[in-house]
Amino acid sequence: MKYHFIEHNNCPNCNSPNENPEHFFLLCPSYAAHRIALFEHLERLLPETGVGLHRLDIKRNRNNIVQIIIYGSKIPKIDFKVFKYAAKYVEDTS
Repeated sequence: MKYHFIEHNNCPNCNSPNENPEHFFLLCPSYAAHRIALFEHLERLLPETGVGLHRLDIKRNRNNIVQIIIYGSKIPKIDFKVFKYAAKYVEDTS
């Protein structure tokens, strides 16, 4: 059974055909300023994960970055802060 809560998956801000977590956190041009702030925080928290947050690294590590933002880094003392910064990003972009 499909509920059809939304009519389409288009991004309401840039009209990309796929508004998904990768688009929301990494690609949507409408959120560029907020994304920079999020990544600055994550870069300070996550240097030991090996997940680069620079422009070229984002292209190579999209899935890993989204996974860390949504599910954490598997470093409990850091994950609370990751979730805090991700929640602020969501709040600021709403």
